[in-house]
Amino acid sequence: MRYVALVKRLDPHIEEEVTLEIQGVEYTGFTFICPYEIEVGGKYPVSIGFTVLEGLEISEVFDGKKD
Repeated sequence: MRYVALVKRLDPHIEEEVTLEIQGVEYTGFTFICPYEIEVGGKYPVSIGFTVLEGLEISEVFDGKKD
């Protein structure tokens, strides 16, 4: 799916790591293809996908707080 994301943070040590806010939810992940330079505070179209390198553990949170 495609979303519009607000760039909240770019990691100064890991070039591809980025923290985005999409529809009020914050994600930290890695950029895959970026045809232009991105800046903190900018809004950009994004497509989200997942790569699982090891085991995947998913749990439901009932208290409304992130683990």
